[in-house]
Amino acid sequence: YVQSESSQWIARLLAPTPGAVIVDCAAAPGGKASHLAELAGPKGRVIALDINHAGLLRARKSALTLGHRNIDLVCADLTAATPFRAGQFGFVMLDAPCTGLGTLREHPEIRWRLKPDDPARMGQVQLRMLTQAAGLTRLGGAIVYSVCSLAPEEGSHVIDAFLAQRPEFAIEHKPAVHPALAGALQPDGTLVTRPDLDGRDGFFAVRLKRVR
Repeated sequence: YVQSESSQWIARLLAPTPGAVIVDCAAAPGGKASHLAELAGPKGRVIALDINHAGLLRARKSALTLGHRNIDLVCADLTAATPFRAGQFGFVMLDAPCTGLGTLREHPEIRWRLKPDDPARMGQVQLRMLTQAAGLTRLGGAIVYSVCSLAPEEGSHVIDAFLAQRPEFAIEHKPAVHPALAGALQPDGTLVTRPDLDGRDGFFAVRLKRVR
């Protein structure tokens, strides 16, 4: 999973406006949803969607502990379909399930359980999820895709394949982001952190805008 600081960064990359309705498409265990709820404010709403019912219950507990009353929980399988009408939301988040290769410092056991083809296999799952999640985004809206992995099969390759299929979306190369994020933004618009460069867990994120 993405660590707390990374959850905050990708929520800030989405940069929802106060009062916005946001869909967090892989929300468990709830860290991102809480950050998004703070950014949206009491007049906004976060729809926390996940296939993991137990994870959603943890998200509910976390939201209640933090005093967030603007988070709704929905149990659904994003790889199959979404329970919402297409083109309905201005802000969508997909912090997709991944190999977790960016968190090896805290989870060294990952290296022993992964198989060589796991990044590519997960990339196919992530592409399906991104395609479904992006379908919820309305014209002019934004979706953030992120993974706690630096494997290109789960990051840039997924984005390249998605954009080839869905030309109505484009990478925002210069999104308006919090100053703390600016140093991690790459010239191609992706947000990347690396343990060997900045001491943070490795993750990849990008903000896509629906332009037509």
